[in-house]
Amino acid sequence: MFDEPAANLSNKAQKQLLKSLERISDKCTIIYTTHSHHLINPNWLEGAYVVTNGALENGDMESFCSKNTNIELHKYRNYVNEHPQNVSYFQPILDILEYVPSELDMSMPSVIVEGKNDFYTLKYFFEVQMGLSDVYLVPGMSCGNVDTLISLFYSWGKDFILLLDSDIEAQSSKKRYQEMFGGIVKERIYTLADINPAWKKTMEMILTNDQRLKLQQALFQSKKYSKKTYNKAIQELLMTKNKIEVEKEVIASFMEIYNFIKQKL
Repeated sequence: MFDEPAANLSNKAQKQLLKSLERISDKCTIIYTTHSHHLINPNWLEGAYVVTNGALENGDMESFCSKNTNIELHKYRNYVNEHPQNVSYFQPILDILEYVPSELDMSMPSVIVEGKNDFYTLKYFFEVQMGLSDVYLVPGMSCGNVDTLISLFYSWGKDFILLLDSDIEAQSSKKRYQEMFGGIVKERIYTLADINPAWKKTMEMILTNDQRLKLQQALFQSKKYSKKTYNKAIQELLMTKNKIEVEKEVIASFMEIYNFIKQKL
């Protein structure tokens, strides 16, 4: 257990510390507190907790009253649902840390995806299954709710593309964004069907029921596929870097997505 291990460390040193914690986490359970965004690993957010104090109303120190001290822990996944944002799945953690980007801070080219499930699925297959970590993914809140991210990324001058599913809702959202932003999103918005015409639904539908069930059963004793349980399994597999053997055609499909993304960026 570490309390604020990033104190007095440079940004680079904090990143190195995070990698060190990751390396030894397979040998023990690590718990640490931080106010630094440099010690936040997006892969671990589903296992993170937000700590709040009831004595701080609205986060305002001027209203502090020690008599009202009430420390609570909130699972991040629940905290996001209780504090909905219109930007991205990462926004609540940035708000909690009171993160303010530097005017010199320019992130690498990014891929905006619909939400956390697509984010964790792509991260798992790219990083754990395929050993590829050079694609920066940003999860929105839904396919119809990434307007703000598009506006922010364009105004910041960041290179980005938007990757949506191929179901009816995604096709409708793609059309709406094109009408709303015009030339700003020209050759920036794609659906899975743009990568492979056979992919006409959602990200998880790239895999067969049996393939999804196999990944789900790696962590949960279940006889039937459940979308909720499957997505939770993907999150856990990513956090633990657990490489489950999957069919070659599955890897080929995600390599097709990876190559498409690299080409468009």
